[in-house]
Order: sequence, then structure tokens, then C-alpha cells
Amino acid sequence: MTGLGWVGALGLAAIVAGQGPARGEDPRAIVAVATRAVEGDSAGRLRARWNARLSRDAGDRSALLGLATLSRLQYDYPAATAAYRRLMAGASDRHSLYARMGLAEGLEERRYSRIARAEYDTALGLARRLGDRTAQAAILLELSFMRGRLEGVKVAEAFLDSAAGLISPDQFDLQAGLRSRRGITLALRGRAAEASIEADSGIALARRARAPKAEADGFRIKGQVLQYRGQWDSALAALHQSEELYLRARNRSTLANSLIWHAQVLGSQGRYGEMRQVMQRALAEGEATHNPAAIADAHRAFGVLGQMFGDWPGAAEHLKAAAATSKESGDSSGVQYARKYQVMVSMVAGDLPTAKRLTLERLAYARQTQAANERFESARNLADILELEGDPAGALSALEEARAQLRLLPGAAYGLWLHHDEARHALARGDLGTAARLFESFIRGEAGPIGNVPRFDGRVRLAEVYARRGDVIRAGQELDAATRELDEWRAGLSDAELRTMAFQVVATVDAAAADPNAIARSAARVLAALAQAGKPDQSFALAERWRARELMDRLNRSAALRTSKPGNASAGAVTGAPPRSAIEVASALPDSRTALLEFVAVQGAPLTAFVIQRRGVQARVIPLDSLTDLVGRFNALVEAGADARRLARTLAERLLDPILPLLDPSVSRLIIVPDGPLHRLTFDALLLADGRFLVERYAVGLAPSASVAVALWARRAARQPAGPVRLLALGDPSVSRSRADDTRDGATDGLPVTTRAGDLPPLKGAAREARLAARYAASADVRLGRDASAAFLKRTDLRPYRVLHFATHAIVNERSVAGTALALAPEPGESGFLGTGDVAALRIDADLVVLSACTSAGGKLANGEGVQGLTSAFLQAGTRSIVATAWRIPDQEVVPLVEAFYAGLARGESVMDALRAAKIGAMKKGMPPRAWAAFLAIGDPLTRVPLRAPARSWWSAIFGGRR
Repeated sequence: MTGLGWVGALGLAAIVAGQGPARGEDPRAIVAVATRAVEGDSAGRLRARWNARLSRDAGDRSALLGLATLSRLQYDYPAATAAYRRLMAGASDRHSLYARMGLAEGLEERRYSRIARAEYDTALGLARRLGDRTAQAAILLELSFMRGRLEGVKVAEAFLDSAAGLISPDQFDLQAGLRSRRGITLALRGRAAEASIEADSGIALARRARAPKAEADGFRIKGQVLQYRGQWDSALAALHQSEELYLRARNRSTLANSLIWHAQVLGSQGRYGEMRQVMQRALAEGEATHNPAAIADAHRAFGVLGQMFGDWPGAAEHLKAAAATSKESGDSSGVQYARKYQVMVSMVAGDLPTAKRLTLERLAYARQTQAANERFESARNLADILELEGDPAGALSALEEARAQLRLLPGAAYGLWLHHDEARHALARGDLGTAARLFESFIRGEAGPIGNVPRFDGRVRLAEVYARRGDVIRAGQELDAATRELDEWRAGLSDAELRTMAFQVVATVDAAAADPNAIARSAARVLAALAQAGKPDQSFALAERWRARELMDRLNRSAALRTSKPGNASAGAVTGAPPRSAIEVASALPDSRTALLEFVAVQGAPLTAFVIQRRGVQARVIPLDSLTDLVGRFNALVEAGADARRLARTLAERLLDPILPLLDPSVSRLIIVPDGPLHRLTFDALLLADGRFLVERYAVGLAPSASVAVALWARRAARQPAGPVRLLALGDPSVSRSRADDTRDGATDGLPVTTRAGDLPPLKGAAREARLAARYAASADVRLGRDASAAFLKRTDLRPYRVLHFATHAIVNERSVAGTALALAPEPGESGFLGTGDVAALRIDADLVVLSACTSAGGKLANGEGVQGLTSAFLQAGTRSIVATAWRIPDQEVVPLVEAFYAGLARGESVMDALRAAKIGAMKKGMPPRAWAAFLAIGDPLTRVPLRAPARSWWSAIFGGRR
């Protein structure tokens, strides 16, 4: 309501002349003048004139209304409110009317909807008494959606019809608002084509009114309509246009709301990296303009994203902020919406008291408001909580309450979800007969048609039921059918669909929150049962098929985080590596000296270990309690330099002693495919029965899966002989010189937008290390300081380099892959962080990447997928082998070991053999495990890189090659 339709000829002339309206001027013109001044950056001059008038005449109501409007448009709500209330306290004239309208508009901008609605209702009565048809129309347009949100589309349409009868044909701005709003109501009724016509008409009318905010509103609504129609690219184009117009109109508060819609469209496309950036903009604009609605919406979106990427603690913080903001603004529905996700966060964290309290609060609210959907969801949540508390009778009672709501809910989906709940609750309480009957019914679709993901979920759980009943053959058949059907269906999906499906692994989000490991645990129990029944080949084949799908999901989640187009992602052997049988893996082993050990380790299920040698596969099932605590304590002791020998022997006794006797005496290399908490275990530092560290007996490397290892070996064998090795080394990127640091530290809870890579402390030995690595290549490029930038990597074709060496900081978030990055030098307009999505999009064809940064092998741990971090991203980008670190290492310990490693490569040794030799050399020098055990060889550790030893200088002759 800020276009020329509010302004008469005198008001327009005053605007052109750059003068404020005279005392007693039409209040519509005053609002228009203030609006144009803000849009044209002349608000300061106009404010000075109005202040001067008010100082001369304290009763100048026009000047006071103008100042109040300027304050509101510039987000000084306290000053605006004070001025509006002064006007409202006076005569009930049109100045008072427009003051109340301005007050209501400021309240609604901040989503204080209940108070705003009351002010608009009062203003509507005054407008009718004063006979101001334009004001009545403007108020009815606002009330249409404020009331419609609570009372439905019919109410919104009734208000719009009333407004339409009051708007004259030449009031283009009000006509624009009317048409745009009609577009939304038509879209909600499924009349998409008519909705688009109305939205376009609204935009055209706003242009005639020369009202950029009204035009921006039109494009925002057009974007919403196109979103409803599933036309994502067109929706984004419309929303981009709306944002440009809001900026032109200097209306940052409504810009924040448009950005919320923009983010939702990106989320619908699975473009979560871009979505996160847009949400951050929305949050910043909301905070700058004191817009609690945008702030709460942004925090809720961040909370949901955190859950999707497994960052439950981060999600908890955002949802807490969303709930608090909504509560402060009186948005009770927003509070309850945040509570829905807070319940899930609390359940995953094991905080059942909080989850129960919030669920009971939601349930009471739903009962009070007679909200059937809320009551249904809350009762199901309560059933999950009571089951986890050991109260199966209470859980059944809660499910009955949920079932009682079905008659009030549309569609078959609600009954289907409840059927799934009842089946998994039967499984949880050990009622295998009921569980089998319910899951079989669920899979057949007797409760309603089910999609592919729910069918997969049900079949995996049913396989566990059969395994627990001793029917191993049927259990194997069910797990095989589940994975085969899902893989066949997913093969026909588009990239965008796969990115979205990568976050959907269970039938319902409620089931995922109640027991995040349920599906993986069910599969692990079936695999263990098959192995124990003497079917290691079948068990291994199913494990590899499962792991291949999980790896592909990880890649799709990584792709969803990208903010740029991929460069050479298809080069990575982890992309589309077909699952291999045990026979295929055995025949692909490069020699009899090499064996592959693959683990399936899921909390709550027996650990299954597969041993593959040239002669075939063997399996051992090891009944272990949770390994997470043991592995965490062991790594903490080793990293701290404490005596961890007793724990090292305990872990080896439980994990290795049952399987090492299966190895042929000739085996000297172990390719280990870890799982679950074993991804965190530094195998090299485990103690064998003879008192030696594992690394003293075997060279150890890690692979994402046996199938990926085979694919990497095939790529290495097919590689054509190349010329001299070309190496790229980046080190000591430009950083703040406020303090020095002697570790490649990066552990953090995330990547704050306010953080720049240049704010991290400098590294003393990084530049020296980069130059050292470069000496071993026939051709090398060394980039230091400002030249070691993330922007350089993103824009450069890195495929000519066979070795990439990074001596820098790493930022590692073990809760979410979204918070992990290499820290490089920032360039103007960007942070300097190279996130996992950015890494995966690089154009790489490297034999070796060395990530000489602390904890660079860390990241988010996902069941069946391994660590989602920098190493997995580099493998995806096309790297064959990676050397990375498990914890913080001081420079004085990094550089000698790195040089010894490169010297081994120059002697013709493979990556894993060269790393083992460097570690043994460090041991002989008396260095503790903390100094050498952190270095890991990942991917294809059998890769050889034809480097050459540098000529020894007089310096190295005197100081033994140390740099």
C-alpha cells in the first residue's frame, strides 16, 4: 500500500519538488512521500524538514505521521510506535487512522499477528466511520491473509471480495495487491493456471503504479504460485526478481520473508548448500530489521537442515532460538512447530525427560485447539518415548489415542504411518509374531499404498524378525529383495530426486528420531546370522550392496551441499562403483601379500568381520558390546601422549585376535574397510599378542568399501604411463598474525558466517613443509600466503597434478558434514573455506592428496557410510589415495614424518608401505604413538607415485635433511 494509488496530485507534486506535504496534507500523501524518500535515499533530508516543522508546532500531525512512517520504514520500531500512539491519542481523524494502520503494519512485519489483527480491526471500524474507502480496502487486503491463515481460504477470499468492491480502477497499487493475493488463494485451491494469470496481472499493475515494493510483492507471490506448481526454476527466477525489487525499495524486512520462500524452493530441489546460504541471508536481514518472523523461520529451517545432516546438537540450538523468538512475538503456532522438531532432537540425544515434557505440551495444545494432526503426531511421539522408557502398555495407549484421530484426518498416509508404528513397537517389545504379521501387511499395502522407501524400511525390519526367529534363509531373501528393489527404483531417478532421496532412509521421521540406528542394526543382525550359518559369501555380497547404496547416498548429500557446479565428480571411483562379490574381490587382490578385512559394526548388533584373501572369504561373528566408548578412550589416551598400551591390547584382543589367525603367513598388508566406531580407531597403534604394534607387523590402509577398493585398483592398472610427476603444494595461507600456532588445529562446532579463513592463526612450519614436498617432484607449483586461496582451487583445472599437498588448517565438524572444510586464503567476496561440497566439485585426477592439517581424516560418522568429511570428498573428486590425520599434530613432529614419507615414495614404495616405513622410523627415534599413529592412508593405499629423491644440499648433509 505504498504506491501512487495512495497519493493525490498535490502529494505527487510535492514528491517531485522534494518537499514534504504541508500541514494538514492528506495522510495518504504523507505516507507516500516518506516511502519514496526511503526508496530514494533522501529520508535524512525529509526527516530534518519534518523535525523542523514539529519543533515550530508540536501539534503538526502531518509532520508527526511522516516521522513515524520514516521510523517504521527504517526499522526504528520504538520511535515509530511512540509517534503513532501520540497521533492515536488525539482526535479520531484520518491522521489517527493512518497512524493505527502504520502501527499494525509494523506489528505484522514482525509477525506480532494477534496484536496487529486487533489494531487493523479497530482501524477498519474507524475507516468506515470516516468514509475512507481506500483505507478500508488496504486494511481488508491485509486482514485477508492474517485471518485466512487461521480460518482458511474461504475467509481470505471473502475479505478479498470485500476489498475489491472498494478499490477504484485507477488505484493500481491496491489493484496489484488484490490480484497477487487472489493468485495465492487460487493456487491453494489447485487452480494453478488462473493463479499465474492473477500473479502476472498484479505485477503489471504494480509497474503502472511505479511502486517497487508492490511489484516485489507480486513477484514473491508469483514465486509461491510457481512453487505450488512444481516449476522450481521459474519460481527461483521470480523470487530473485522480488529480492532485487525489495532491495531497490529499501524494504529489507519483507526481503527477509522472500528469502525464506527462496530457501524453501532450493530445499525442494535438494540444493541444500545454496539453501543454507539463502537462509543465512534471511536470518541476517531479519535480525537487522528486528523481524522475529523471519528470524524464527530461518532458525527453524536451520534446525531441520541440521537434523537432515545429522547435526543434532546444532539443530537443537537453532530450534531453541526459533521457539523462543516465536514465543516472544506471540506466535503460538510457530512455537508448536518448533516443538515438533525439538522433540525429535531430544529423543536422538537420549534426553527422554525433555522429549516427554515437550510432547505432553504439544499434546495438551492439540487437545485444547482440537488440532487432529497435531494430536496424532504428538501421540505417536509419546508412544515412542514411552517405549524407550520401558512402558509398553503406555506406548500402546498412546497409539490408541493416535488411532482415534484417523477419522478426522484426510488421506491414507496417516493410517499407513500408524501401521508402521504398531509393527516396530511390536518388534521393540519382542512380540515377533505380531511384528511379522504387521510388517507383512505393511509391505503388501493393506494399510494403504506405500512408496519405495517405506517398503524398503519394512522389508529390512521384517528380515530381522525372520533372523531372530531362526529362519536365516528367509531373512537373507528378505534383505536381498529389500536392497535389490530399492536399488532398481533409484536407478531411474533424476539427480535432483536422488539428492532428495539421500536423506530418506526410513519410513517416517518419527521412526528415525526414536531409533536412528534401527535400519542399520536390523541389517547388521541379518548379516551376522547369515555369516554364523556358514553363508559368508551371501553375507558379504549383501554387506557390499548395502555399503554401495550408503556411499551413493553420501555422495548425493555431498552434492546437495554444493554451491557451484561439479567439475569432475564422475572421475571418483566411489561414484557408481558396482558392488562386488567376495570372489571378485579375492581375484582383484594385487598379490598374495595383501588381504582385505571388512567389518560390519552397528551398535546393538554383533560385529561381523570378513577376511578376504586370494583363496576366498571367511567370516567371524564377534559378540561385542558397544565399541564407541572404548575407541574414544583409546584415541584420547594416544592423542594425549598417555600410556594406552593396556587399552590397545584389549581392543586388539577383541577385534583382531579372532581374525588374524585366518591370514596366510605371507600377508604383510591389510586393507581395512571399517564400520561404525571403527572408523575412529587408529588400528596401527593396537598391540598384538607378541607385544608389537600392528604397524610393526603389517602395513595398514583404509578403504570406503571392498568394491571401491577394486574400482580404484582397476583405475590404477588402466592408467597410461605418464610423464614426470607434477605436484601442487599449498601452505601457510594468509592468516591473521595475532598469534602463532604450532598445530594444524581445526576442531570446531561449525563454520560461522562471520568466520573467515584469514582469521585463523598462522602455522609456523606449513610453508617449509610445502616447499619440502615440492622438492620430490620433477615439476612443482608452490602457492603460499595469499596465493594459497580456495578461489584458486575452484577455478583451476587440477587434473594435470598427480600430487596435491595441503599444509594448512582444517575445520572439522564431527556432527555434520556441512561444518567441515579446509581453510585457505580468502579472496574478496569469499570466506576462504573449501567445504566438502566444494572439494567434491574440483577437477582432480590425482594419485595422491596429502592433507597435512589436523584432524583432516575426521568428519561426520554415518552408519554404513564411514566418515563424511574431506577424505570422502577428495575420493569423490577423483583422488586415488589420501594421507590424512586423525588428530592434532605439532609442526615439529609433522615435518620429519612427512619428509620420511616422501622419501619412501621416491624409493618406489606404495603409499601404505612408505607411510609404514615413516612410522617405524619415528618409533626408532623414540617418538610416541601420538606422533605417528594419527597419519592414515585412505582410498587405494597401494598406489605408487613415481617421485624422485631431491639432491642433497650442504644444509641437508649437515642437518640430516630436516627442513
